Amino acid sequence: MNKSTLDRIGKETFIISDLHLGHKNITQFEPCRLTAMRIDGHDNHEDWVIENWNEQVKEDEDVFILGDFSFKSVANYISKLNGNLIFILGNHDSAPAGEKWKGAEIVRGIWIDINGYCTRIYDDFMFEDRLMSGLIKDIDGERYLFCHYDIFSEDDWDRKNKKIGPRIEYFRKLYEDFNCTRLVHGHVHSLKSTQKDKSINVCMEQEHMNFRPQRFGNLINN
Repeated sequence: MNKSTLDRIGKETFIISDLHLGHKNITQFEPCRLTAMRIDGHDNHEDWVIENWNEQVKEDEDVFILGDFSFKSVANYISKLNGNLIFILGNHDSAPAGEKWKGAEIVRGIWIDINGYCTRIYDDFMFEDRLMSGLIKDIDGERYLFCHYDIFSEDDWDRKNKKIGPRIEYFRKLYEDFNCTRLVHGHVHSLKSTQKDKSINVCMEQEHMNFRPQRFGNLINN
């Protein structure tokens, strides 16, 4: 990951989260996927997701994925999807190692790209948790925090989870310390953002996502 990659993230970038490829029970947890698949004439979740994606995204376009991409065969799925894939990691993703994420760019740790200044945060928390992954970036007068989690949620399970809870608290503090104005997140799936005026939920089940990547600029005022 470097500044040239971060510079490509903007209103024209496609964005999505929580594809859950290779997750055999995802249509049971999210039945709206099963309904949409059947309407589209599909009986295989992975084939359906890939077809929708490739109808929307061209080979040379950038796609920003905010976590929970695949439960297995990550590089294989990456190779089947159009576009230049840039990933933030979620709680169901695997830490980058070897060839597992071949063909993609990973936001490792927390990157800050504001006021023309770009850097990565280095602290003990970053080194101890290899799935900490996020970006704070200025785009057209707004300061966005991009991460996997809904930091405004008061969900008891997330807050008490030994791995997820500390990540949410860390991102919440970053949001405040860097005076962010909006959060862009996934993780909560078919639920709505808890503070819609401050956040944009890009989980693929959201109505404005229509089960495929959408240009970020089209979601800003949704």
